[in-house]
Amino acid sequence: MVLIAFVAGIVCTEASAQTPATSHRPEVDLGLVWAGGGSLGSTDANLSTPTGSSQPLFSTNNELGASAGVEAHLAFRLTGRLGAEVSASWLRADLRSRVTADFEGADPVTSTLATSRVVLEGSGLWYFARRGRIEPFVRGGAGWFRELTSDNVLSSDGVVANAGAGMKYWWRERGRGFLRRLGLRSELRLVMRSGGLSLGTKRRVVAPAATVSAIIGL
Repeated sequence: MVLIAFVAGIVCTEASAQTPATSHRPEVDLGLVWAGGGSLGSTDANLSTPTGSSQPLFSTNNELGASAGVEAHLAFRLTGRLGAEVSASWLRADLRSRVTADFEGADPVTSTLATSRVVLEGSGLWYFARRGRIEPFVRGGAGWFRELTSDNVLSSDGVVANAGAGMKYWWRERGRGFLRRLGLRSELRLVMRSGGLSLGTKRRVVAPAATVSAIIGL
């Protein structure tokens, strides 16, 4: 009986010491995401002449513009410090191609093609010790994306990886009820994408990204 009472006391102490933010119940985040763009390289358009030589027609410098959209996370706490989440995002961005060195001497011109991108990722999170209502973390993961032109004619798949840091601010926490926790999340990360639509010779882009979202802890 003494042993049972001792074990029960330990369990009760651990349960009372555990805050809602460290429970294993899932969290749902929904917010906005911004990602930088980058160069996609340059290409030359050449014409083969009847003699077999190459006649330059024009050159292009290509880039992926910055993108913005929405992002959602479904996160789980595996231990007190370790977490995992699956993420989905939808972004809009422009592919831009600047045409120069025209064979007929035409002025340089920039062509723009709107695209949308759907991204699915899996990531791991490591949480640091809380400071009051603030809970900092680091995050890293990888996933898949599909890019599609606005006219739905061209599409291409690629892979993406991310690494960054952020924090969660818990402004409401309670031990009971359906919506036990409410908070805000902000994050800065570095994103590397390979593949997708490309107008040039470079298919890998590394760019910063920032997100801000609302958290609902179930």
